Amino acid sequence: MLIDYEESGYFTSGSVETIMNCLENQVNHITELFTENAPYIIVFGIDDGGDFLYPGDIPVFVDYFKAKFDTRNRNAGSNKSKGTKRCSMCGKETDSTVNLNEIFSFATFDKKSFLPALDENAHSKVFPICKDCFAVLSSGRETLDREFLDQKTLLGTKIWCIPEIIGPDFAENQNIINQFQNF
Repeated sequence: MLIDYEESGYFTSGSVETIMNCLENQVNHITELFTENAPYIIVFGIDDGGDFLYPGDIPVFVDYFKAKFDTRNRNAGSNKSKGTKRCSMCGKETDSTVNLNEIFSFATFDKKSFLPALDENAHSKVFPICKDCFAVLSSGRETLDREFLDQKTLLGTKIWCIPEIIGPDFAENQNIINQFQNF
């Protein structure tokens, strides 16, 4: 991914090599941080005068992903709406929307039994969402897959145990996560 930052002009030439050299110099320190036999996520950010900036706080990263998102929307074909549409989630009017099938596979247009699939022009009218809501829903989907998906009970089968309580802080509620794991 870092190479793409450089190739797309978001990083200056040679940045990736510098970053990789710095990481190699810190490998021993990074591995010392792993104290338990548990899953980890490493988030790299930037030290800005003593303040840690997450990638989402760094304008160049935000610009990079917005450009990727805009490219994805342009390439979404018939799933991308044309003209101003109203977001089904927040109600905001926007020129660029995507449909729920970009996040959830059950929201599909390739099955003729799914009513909107009968009319190819209906795709942009079925639950269009703006890019801000798309980001929130995508994040929620990632949380569901990370915390509430069981792929071990029946091999080859995915079982989602979706909690009844959904909201901005539900993934931080350890009680809900424990209930799923006990389920």
